[in-house]
Amino acid sequence: MRRAALAATAIVLLTVVPVPAAHIYLQEANYVLPANANSLVITVLADGGETVAGVNLYLEIQAGGPKFPVLVPDKPVDLTSAGLIFVGAGQVQLRDPGNSDRAIAVSATTSEPGDNRLATGTLALIKLSTVGVGNGTYSLAFSALGFNSGFTDADGVDVPTTFDSGTLTVVPEPVAWIQLLGLIGVGPAVLLCRRRLGK
Repeated sequence: MRRAALAATAIVLLTVVPVPAAHIYLQEANYVLPANANSLVITVLADGGETVAGVNLYLEIQAGGPKFPVLVPDKPVDLTSAGLIFVGAGQVQLRDPGNSDRAIAVSATTSEPGDNRLATGTLALIKLSTVGVGNGTYSLAFSALGFNSGFTDADGVDVPTTFDSGTLTVVPEPVAWIQLLGLIGVGPAVLLCRRRLGK
């Protein structure tokens, strides 16, 4: 009877232990981007310390209107440069034909047997353009084309992966802010000057 109770306890303990998961997220939960700018770079990080051999990154910028931040035409997502988790690995990208400027799938896989990486550090750099984009907040999701982002092991099997989507907030250019602040500051000064002259 006692052995049966111990066995039942062991089974319960095994089912309670959470499965380790890698995690993908933006360096800043809300990136503030200047309007009318090209080649803005945002950083994607990973943690969890899982041993991985590949990653499938699915990104989509949710349109908030006719104009929204777009992925630059030339290599909008970098997974393999120096300082990134998959430095030196092979990279393949596929854009959504219907939304090629805001949805993309990018994969990186190590080519040598045993070349595994730790899913911790800087995973990717994303280049965006806000030229012609109106001020506002747009979401950047780690799911697109019907798939979710995630890591794979050396056999190509999915590694449990969680992710946090983020937001992109486009604001007026610094020059526009300075002009606006100038008008706000000059207006009261002019009124005050007129009142003094009127006396």
